[in-house]
Amino acid sequence: MPTGGRQDVRFFEGARNVLITDSRFDIEATQPVRFKGWKEVIAPGAFHNSGERFDPPKCHPRTRKAILEKILSWVRGEIDPEAFIFWLNGSVGVGKSAIGQTIAEICEENGLLLASFFFGRSDPTRNNAEFLITTLAYQIGLSVSQARHRIEQVFAHDPVVHTRSLETQMKKLVIEPLRQAVADQINTPPLIIVDGLDECIDRSMQCKILDIIYQAGHCFRASGIHLVFLVGSRPEQEISLKLESFPMRGVTTHHILGDSNDADDDICHFLEDEFEEIKKTHPLKDSIPLSWPSLYDINSLVWRASGQFLYAHIVIDYTCNIRHHPIDRLQEIISLPAGKTNNLFADLDTLYTHIFSSLKNVDSALKIIGFKLADPFDKDIDSGLSRILHDVLTLSFDDVKLILGDLSSVIKVIHKPESSPHIWKMNLQHASLGEFLTDQHRSKQHFVDVQPIIAEWVSWILQNNLVHGDRMFWGLLGALEKLESCKSKVLHDALQDVHLGLLLSKPFVQSPTLCPALYKVILQIQTMCQ
Repeated sequence: MPTGGRQDVRFFEGARNVLITDSRFDIEATQPVRFKGWKEVIAPGAFHNSGERFDPPKCHPRTRKAILEKILSWVRGEIDPEAFIFWLNGSVGVGKSAIGQTIAEICEENGLLLASFFFGRSDPTRNNAEFLITTLAYQIGLSVSQARHRIEQVFAHDPVVHTRSLETQMKKLVIEPLRQAVADQINTPPLIIVDGLDECIDRSMQCKILDIIYQAGHCFRASGIHLVFLVGSRPEQEISLKLESFPMRGVTTHHILGDSNDADDDICHFLEDEFEEIKKTHPLKDSIPLSWPSLYDINSLVWRASGQFLYAHIVIDYTCNIRHHPIDRLQEIISLPAGKTNNLFADLDTLYTHIFSSLKNVDSALKIIGFKLADPFDKDIDSGLSRILHDVLTLSFDDVKLILGDLSSVIKVIHKPESSPHIWKMNLQHASLGEFLTDQHRSKQHFVDVQPIIAEWVSWILQNNLVHGDRMFWGLLGALEKLESCKSKVLHDALQDVHLGLLLSKPFVQSPTLCPALYKVILQIQTMCQ
């Protein structure tokens, strides 16, 4: 029977004197359902091979062999067969996402990857669960064509299924389509990756996601389906308690990164290979002796890294800067006082402090980074960052490049003049940099207070009348909500003359949800600032 509507199939209409013998007709009356609104309900940046995550961190050759093989053996069902959750955890900078990315690429090549979702705290489509299930469902449809038809039938029947509860979405868009595919004797890849769970900004939602993963895994096991979830995160308290509680602990295996000799050996291999590359490619390579760096230097860096690949990566990026001699740059790091062994971030903080203390124009650099950290439209290359820096700080792209030139080890500035000569984007290479700069206890004289800078964003948006669409509206609203407890003078100046009636008359806010939300937030802040 057809799905998606009744169809009349008529044969030989109007024919006369027809004789048919020993014939067979195979009729496909069902028309395929095609849901055309995928791009509105998924987060493409969460794919392991997304262009938005171009050049994501991956495991360096000769490193991580033991943990990669352990995870792959688990995916194939060769070890811990009772566990359908593998929790890959560790502190900042130990390489969780690099391992998740490498596993995704290996499994995709070998037909083992079903779907993946890489959370990202600075991306509004990846720092919450709004698009989690639909993004997984989209990839499942690409991996298993029979499941795709079932998924798109769900959207045809319920076009707003993506707004249902996460439990309903998981059941309708993941569990039932895969169950049906397996019932039709279709082989399905076994692995779903959820990386960076701690970067989902709602901590209660982190636990809810784990509950949904458990429920899905339990359903698949009950149906005899081998499907497993690799979850990567920092060992945040909520996540740890959830995975270590009954009944999840019975179906979860875990691995803590950075607490074994393997990590030191891997970091040593990484440093050796990267220093060899510097000796081959740096413009000053002819003045670098073959014996550089010394074994003492390597061992010192490995010890200071304390299992953190992040530290080793920053050391290499800092050392290979073409504007400086590698020997001098490495000696600067080796000469830094070693941190206290009971402070995980001590050596990383010392390295960050040294990098910023070496800048000629550190105040301007911190101001630029502050605008980046406060950017309410962080995901988009045309976010307004380049324009606000021009308008508020009178800085051009060339100015920014010069000021941030010696921060290339931790910050990348992306400019595509062929597409838009005046628009560029700035990326902080490591989330730990923002955490360091916004923690006054750690960064001290390099502390960045983002609250007044968010207020400057609000002021600039309103003064330049840039609120011209849903994207800008939600960015403005998000910035205002962050400032509800801020009595900043710049915020008062930004909002005291706002004509609410004029702002609320704009077509894009004329909806039952947008208009009251904007009015409420601005009114609250205006009252607070009086």
